[in-house]
Amino acid sequence: MHAQDILIDDVILLQLKDKSLDVSNAADFKTMGLEYIDSGHHNILLDISEVEFIDSSGLGVMVFLSKSVKKKGNFGVCSARPEVTKIIMLTRLDRVFHVFETVEQGLTAFGVSST
Repeated sequence: MHAQDILIDDVILLQLKDKSLDVSNAADFKTMGLEYIDSGHHNILLDISEVEFIDSSGLGVMVFLSKSVKKKGNFGVCSARPEVTKIIMLTRLDRVFHVFETVEQGLTAFGVSST
């Protein structure tokens, strides 16, 4: 799993760099997410703009991470491609975690003011 993280106020912006989030890398993604949560980061915004394909394994990890931060923070995804957004909406996961069109919208919703 290739990703870049940026700490903005108390939000981890995690930019996934892989073209897919599926069974081949979901376990690594889960481990990475848990490391952030275990180190005290409870506001995670996932930039999936480079992800072209997502399967149930990838969606499952997003649900798991969302539930893991639920009581102490927020989890959301942003900048999804239309085909990935369609899968999220069809599975109704937009009711489980926040979905934003842009990074800026996500950061604003998480209480980060733009400077």
